[in-house]
Formats: sequence, structure tokens, C-alpha cells
Amino acid sequence: MDSGAAMTVSDRPLRLVFFSTLRRLGTLLLLAAAGLQSAGCSTRFIRSRAEHRVEERLEDLIGPAAKYKVRVRHTRDAEIVVGRIRRIEVDGWEVRVGHDLVLDSFHLELNNLRYHAPPNQSVTVGNSLLEIYLTEAALNQYLRRQHPDSPTEVILNDGTVTIKGTMKLLGLPTPIETTGRVEIKDRTRLEYRADTVRLSADPIPGIGPESVEKRLNPLLDVGQLNLPLRLDTITVEPGRLIVRGAAYLPPPARAQ
Repeated sequence: MDSGAAMTVSDRPLRLVFFSTLRRLGTLLLLAAAGLQSAGCSTRFIRSRAEHRVEERLEDLIGPAAKYKVRVRHTRDAEIVVGRIRRIEVDGWEVRVGHDLVLDSFHLELNNLRYHAPPNQSVTVGNSLLEIYLTEAALNQYLRRQHPDSPTEVILNDGTVTIKGTMKLLGLPTPIETTGRVEIKDRTRLEYRADTVRLSADPIPGIGPESVEKRLNPLLDVGQLNLPLRLDTITVEPGRLIVRGAAYLPPPARAQ
């Protein structure tokens, strides 16, 4: 998926958020390759050594994970040395982001990276793709942390979502169950759209899909998690969500 026009990534101090990874990944890899070249390493070792060096940094840049894998594709070592990478692919498994959410896995592709040397050190990125896989269990853990006073259980079906919980109605906690869909809003949020609403008590006037949606939404806001993702599609499968989009890199701040 194309994230739009080429983006310029400024050289900034590392931060422990996913934004930093996208801004820095190309720079780290290109500088690692250049350092290996200046140290006299044969070019046939440059790519694998540079990939390994970036993998070692990803836990600090993104967060703890069971495993990371970095690969440079369709690029000769000679191109890396002069500051060009045709494609970088990064995969992570059981990745904790934002201290609250655990991703089952993610896959990131950055295409057509070019490194521009100091004094205006930067990396330009042509287009990108980001896929995130999120399990039902991880989503429920995240929602419980975000809303400890109103526990909610999300059940991911084949294309639909069932949510069970309680709502305070007329001053009393009332069990409620609703089935509906998850939609993308403003390319940054996952929001719930209720098709059916069932109360344990008799129907209450004014309590329907709109009131349930107001209480629940947004289910997930990638902006609050510092995830640089612009959402394009979401697929609901039994037990997991698959979110696809483009990596979003805000333009660098201009020097004062």
C-alpha cells in the first residue's frame, strides 16, 4: 500500500516509541553498512551484519518482543554503502507497544530509502506497508487496562464482533450483549458499530445501538499508542484482527 508522496525523515534523538523506529530504521541500517565498509569488511557480509545490528536495537526502539527479523531485499551491498535501500522488511512477534498492547505479530515494509549525508542528515522513504495481527486475548487485556471500572469482553467472530459487559442504566449496573462490526474512522481509530443490543432486563427506552457505541468507542486509537499507522482495511477472523495500512511519517520539524 502506498503512503503517498516521498517523506523526509529528520535525524532526531532516539525515543522509545514506534515512530522512532520508522524514522531511524533506514538511518541505522545505512550507517551500520557504511561503518562495516570503512572497517574493511567484504561487501558480501555487509548486508547480513547491518541487518543483525538493527535487530539488536529494535527492542529499545519498539519494545520487548519474542523475536525480531530484519531483511534487506532487492538491494546490492554496493547500493547500501552509497546510501540506497530498495526495500527493508521488518517482522516482529509478540511485540509489546505503548506499554499496554501486545501485538501477535507485525510486518513492515519500507521501500526506496535514500540516505542524505550531513549536515542535513535525513532519510527519504518512497512508500510503505504495515500489517498488524492482534489476538482476541490481547485486545481484551488492553481494554481491561484502559477501562478497569467497566470490564468488557470482546469476542471476535468470522466478520462480526460480539461484546459483553455492563452498562449503568438508571443508576444500576445492567448486563448487556451486543453484536456488530468494527469499522475504520479517520484512518486512525477502530470503532464499533452495533447491529443488535440485548439487555438482561426489559428493553429501556433510549438504550439502543447509538448509546452503546457512544460508551464503547473508540475500541482502539493507534495515535494514542504512538503507532505511525494510517489504517486502510480491517479483517475480523475468529480469535484475531488483521489491520493493514501504510506507515505514516509526519514531516520533520523545520529548524528555527
